[in-house]
This record gives sequence, C-alpha cells and structure tokens, in this order.
Amino acid sequence: MKEITIRKYGARLIGDNEATIVQSMRDQNNLWNKLVEIERSNRTEYREIVTQSDDELAALSNEANTAEQRLEEVQAQRARARAAKRSKQIEGAADYAAEIKALSATLKSLRAKMKERRAYAKEVARPRLDTLELRRRAAIKEAAKDAALWWPHSELVLGAFDVARARALKSNADLLFHRFKGEGRIGVRFSPGLLLGAPTATELLKVRDALPEELNGLSAVRAKKRILAVDMRIGKPDDAGVIPVATFLITVHAGKELRPDETLWPNSRLVRV
Repeated sequence: MKEITIRKYGARLIGDNEATIVQSMRDQNNLWNKLVEIERSNRTEYREIVTQSDDELAALSNEANTAEQRLEEVQAQRARARAAKRSKQIEGAADYAAEIKALSATLKSLRAKMKERRAYAKEVARPRLDTLELRRRAAIKEAAKDAALWWPHSELVLGAFDVARARALKSNADLLFHRFKGEGRIGVRFSPGLLLGAPTATELLKVRDALPEELNGLSAVRAKKRILAVDMRIGKPDDAGVIPVATFLITVHAGKELRPDETLWPNSRLVRV
C-alpha cells in the first residue's frame, strides 16, 4: 500500500511571477472546460448509439420522452394557473394532481424497463462504443496538447477531471463548466528521492532558508514556527530559455516540520505551497 504524505502550508508569493502563475491557472481552467465539452458530446453520442442499437429500447425511449414532455407541460400549466390566482387553491387542482401522478408512474415504469433493456443494447453496440471511447481519449490528448500548458499543470487538470468524471458517471450527473475566478493550482512532479534543499538541474522544487531581504523584516524563527522559502518551477522556459521559478514564503508550525535536507519520494506530495 502506498503511503501518501500531504502537507499544507499557507504560502506568500514574493517576486514578480504572479502573472505567469495566473496565466497558467487560466489556461488550466480553459482546458477543464474543453474536457467538459468533450465529455458532454461523448455522452450524447454514447446514448444515441446504445438507443439506436435496439428497437425495443428505442421505442421505450420515445415513449419516455413523450411522457416527460407531457409531464413538464402539465406542471407548467399548473404553475401558471397558480400564479394567475396567486394561490395553490386553483380550479381543477385534483385533475392536475391526478395527471401528474399518472405521468410520473408511467415514467418510472418506462425507465425501469429501459434500464433492463439497456444492458443488452450495450453489448450489441460494443464495437461502436469501443470506437467512441478511442475517439474520446484521442480528443482529450489533443485538447491537452492544444492547451500549451507545462505538462505537470496539464496532468493536474487531467487527474482532477478523471476523478470528477468517475463520480459523475456513478451518480449520472453532468460535469460543469468552470468560470475562472483567478484561482487554481500549480504544482510539480519529480523523480524518486528529490532532496529539497539541494540544487536540481531542472529547478523543480527547493526548500531553503529565507534571505533577510525576502523576510522583509520578519523573524525567520518564532515560538513553534519557522519561516522557510520555497523555490518552485511554475512553467515552460521562455523564448530566451529561462525557466520560470516562483518563490514562496511558508510558515512551518511545530508538528509539520519540513527540513531543507528532507527527501521527498513520488508517493509524497507537497500541496498548496
């Protein structure tokens, strides 16, 4: 079993890399929305393939759609009647209630029959569904490529999306588009045994003592607290080949020590640095 160590620190960004970080988070948000778009299109086509693969399921689906449309109409009619009288006491209330009850029962029965028939339809449609899945994965790969993100940041989005997608499929819920609010995540991935305090060729992540000018008058050591600096790579090299690195000040409390000479392994994560 893997042991995952997660450390959370309130971090303060120092330096002038805020624009690079914000742009990365914006691009990650755009990638998420593209993945949602792909998923919604895929689900629509998936349902069409399954339904069209079996005549009985297609007939049941049409019946259910008709009943659902009628139910929405009756509910809307009742709502308009209530609004006109500004009261729940309306003429024909019993008729509305009876029809809504009957339609709801019909829908419940139809959906139960559809569920039973859908398992057979999926097997019939398996070759087309397999092809659809290959196209979905190819579209995701292309979306990540088009996003032009640094690969660890693309993987942050892809990983989060996979988890959200699994939950949505299990609960039959829709994945939602995200509006960018100036928030997000940045992170790094590293090879086995990254020594946090040592210089690294790729400058992925380094924990060190903060310089006096970085502390800006703060005390580096307080009662049960210590302020450290974290240099973290945050993106691709620019046109001149310079790797963007952001420096954060983190406050480490007693019991959550993070030593500059500590070694991290791939199954340990430093989050929200």
